[in-house]
Order: sequence, then structure tokens, then C-alpha cells
Amino acid sequence: MKKRILIVSLLLIIGLIGGCKQSSDSLRVSIAVDRETYTTLLSSVQGITLSPELSTELIDKEVVYEWIASDGNFIKTMSRQITNNGDPLLWNPINSDSTSAVGTTTIKLNVRDKKTNDILARATLRIEFDYHMYRVKK
Repeated sequence: MKKRILIVSLLLIIGLIGGCKQSSDSLRVSIAVDRETYTTLLSSVQGITLSPELSTELIDKEVVYEWIASDGNFIKTMSRQITNNGDPLLWNPINSDSTSAVGTTTIKLNVRDKKTNDILARATLRIEFDYHMYRVKK
């Protein structure tokens, strides 16, 4: 009888410990911004800073962040697509091949497993253009 109680207790403890680990299946990501509005008329501000926010710190995989903008560019690379390790980056509405500002833009963020390249989580952010002002819509 004591052996059964001991075995059941051990199984229960192992189950609880195993249950504490967060699986990447429940990983969620969102895009944080440093400002809700932006205008190209403000010369001291270069754009909107974007940062990934994961719902958990208990991820058991190495990940990379793939950013894709439908228009405008990421200032670090002057392109519409960049992959990084989760560092904040700056989006600007001026296309690298033009001097004019763009209209409404969609920013997509894919969190990928570094080894398998599988997408673990996704987020989308719209930046709408309205009379010289860009407004973030989540």
C-alpha cells in the first residue's frame, strides 16, 4: 500500500513539474509601438519604433523575428523586410526608391523557429494614412 502511495505521489509530482513548462504552441506575439501617431512633418522624429512582445518568457526554442512591411521601409536596412533577434526597429513611410510618403501600410511579424524555420506566432499591425498623419491601428 505504501508503494502505491509513493508511486502515485511521484507521478503526480512529475506531472506537475512537466505541466509548468510552457509549450511554444501557446506562444502569442503582439507588436508594441513607441507612438500611436506620426507625421513626416516632424523633422526630429524619424518614424515609428516597433518592438515584438511575446506572451511568455518560457519558450524552449531559439527564435527569429521576421518583419514585413507592405510599404515604407525599415530604416536599418532601407528595405521592406528584415529578420532580427527581437530588437526594436524603426519603420518610416518614405520608400527607399522615392521621396514621397506612402499610404496605409500593413506590418506583419512572424516569430520563426531558428532551426526549422516554422512559424510559431504571428501578429499584424496597420498604419493608416489620413491627411499628413499616420495612425497605428491594432
